[in-house]
Amino acid sequence: MVWKETCVMDERMSFIAACVEGEESVSELCRHFGISRKTGHKWLGRYAAEGVSGLEDRSRAPHGNSRSLDVEVVEAVLAVRHRYRSWGPRKRRRRVQPQSFPFSACRAANDVWCADFKGWFLTGDGTHVEPLTLSDGHSRYLLRCQAVGRADDAHVWPVFEACFHEFGLPLAVRSDNGPPFASRAVAGLSRLAVKLIKVGVKPERIEPGKPQQNGRHERMHLTLKQETASPPARSLGQQMARFDSFRETYNHERPHEALGQVPPATLYRPSPRPFDDVLIRKVRRGGEIKWRGNMVFVSEVLAGEPVGLHDIGNDVWLLKYGPVVLGTLRGEGNLKKIGPGSRSRPNPYRDKT
Repeated sequence: MVWKETCVMDERMSFIAACVEGEESVSELCRHFGISRKTGHKWLGRYAAEGVSGLEDRSRAPHGNSRSLDVEVVEAVLAVRHRYRSWGPRKRRRRVQPQSFPFSACRAANDVWCADFKGWFLTGDGTHVEPLTLSDGHSRYLLRCQAVGRADDAHVWPVFEACFHEFGLPLAVRSDNGPPFASRAVAGLSRLAVKLIKVGVKPERIEPGKPQQNGRHERMHLTLKQETASPPARSLGQQMARFDSFRETYNHERPHEALGQVPPATLYRPSPRPFDDVLIRKVRRGGEIKWRGNMVFVSEVLAGEPVGLHDIGNDVWLLKYGPVVLGTLRGEGNLKKIGPGSRSRPNPYRDKT
């Protein structure tokens, strides 16, 4: 039950006064004022301890907060926030499932690398900058953030090649449909895509107008812009220094919510698939390839197909067709094949051109 529709403090004072007079029991007075015995005894206790001020309403807020942080923790958080103003939670966006062919699974480092251009801008002195970025889709590790002269195969492939030498080969590279990643040729293949296929990397392309299919990489681009190009540096050299500093901080210091609040370097490991400088030879109609001025017979089955020669040291080359090892080639053309009944044999094409 509650107090009657009058001034609450007046009712409480009247109740206390009646109790002090003692003409009626507390139980009878509680019935008269329309309150429970528990409420009546509560106000009597407060009046005895605090006087009239004890009859005033009190805040119902909890006296303590189990989720409160120590002052040292609060100060540390504020210090990080002050240093990295662009860090922090973002409004979550609804993810759209890709409608194209299924993409490669991204369950471990180097399953999928993401590639894109940040978008060009001008430095303070008017220099055109168009950074190429490569990241590991699983760990978010930023492999490259590098300004290139032009967005074509001649300028982009050396960046991929250097990255492959440093980190090994991924299983796939996911990009948009723009050049140099794709073209209007058959199957959308570009010169860059063909080079990726030749070294054993699958090129993947998202659907036009759906950057969310490469959303992890796009999210990194937003942070990159905020911390390195808003506004741009005064010169290309200064801008590249910003990119290098950002990459170091992004990989080794900045925690990521999707990674359990650890930086990407905690999860990333180089690929176990090494990158070799492969020499490509096309198998001729008779089944042979040309090697150091000589003709070396491989197989008529592979006529018209490209095969790769991988240097494994001591003037020995591993001959492969895609992932399939065909044999080893020594010296000027001594081919030892892999397979039933295979053996080294004299080269019938030696010294013929």
